Amino acid sequence: MKRSLKGDGTRRTTSPINVWCLPAERAEIEANAKTAGLSLSAYLREVALGTQPRNVVDYQQVDVLARTHADINRLGGLLKMWLTNEERGGHREVSELLGQIAEASRALTDTAKKILRSP
Repeated sequence: MKRSLKGDGTRRTTSPINVWCLPAERAEIEANAKTAGLSLSAYLREVALGTQPRNVVDYQQVDVLARTHADINRLGGLLKMWLTNEERGGHREVSELLGQIAEASRALTDTAKKILRSP
């Protein structure tokens, strides 16, 4: 449902709605608003109007996943280049490269698990 704000004035010129809650409830609401990347007022308005606030943490984690995926692709390309090279040598470099690929893969898995555990 789209909301129309035409003719209603600005939010700051209208009267606020006060909500009574315990300090622990306020702290939880503030934490949820921060997680969603919204001000307390914007978060409460979104929730009260039935809109699901987006979770900023998820977007940050997806960005980490995308960068890690790019790193794995880059390392795989380097390994492919080494394997097709006529003058193979440097087994130490390949071992380091495989270690970097394994590390990037673990980082990808860890980040995916964080996303699945986030609220």
